[in-house]
Amino acid sequence: MICWDRVGDELVVGVFEQDEIVLLREYATLFKRLVGQRLDSHEPVELLGVRVGLALPASVVEDERLLAVLRHHVGADADDHELVWREPECLRAVVDRLDVVLATLPPEGSVVVVLDDVAQARAWLDAGRDVITVMGAVAGAGGPDIAERTAVTVSWLAELLDRLYDHATRESDSSVILW
Repeated sequence: MICWDRVGDELVVGVFEQDEIVLLREYATLFKRLVGQRLDSHEPVELLGVRVGLALPASVVEDERLLAVLRHHVGADADDHELVWREPECLRAVVDRLDVVLATLPPEGSVVVVLDDVAQARAWLDAGRDVITVMGAVAGAGGPDIAERTAVTVSWLAELLDRLYDHATRESDSSVILW
């Protein structure tokens, strides 16, 4: 199981089981691929016959997993126009957070995660919440077996995030001498 600790003012260190590192890498990689495919489908916008640098989706995303993430960030009551307009910004932020997670996961064989600063911890927290949102959408669309299996993973991820939050947000105790 995950063990997080804070070292000094910024550094947060986590120790995991090897299979947990593998799972985290797999979830982050697959989720990034899903989001990337959607971003790649966006088309440049034309205004008054001139192409501008802005690329937007042709319509509201139909994939329930991505729609759940959008509604989580944009708002559950957002209309289709707002979802389309805010999708690129939201999904690029998701990719940025996942990039931080993937960059800070240790190489194969290692079990120690080192987050250099609170910004990296925040990226982990936000990416983890996004993955939980996606899993909730999967559980909602699947049958009872899928919901039960997803609940175990969501519980594990929620505990990982709770422990990280506790250590990343607490005040550092500079008076402690680490031997």
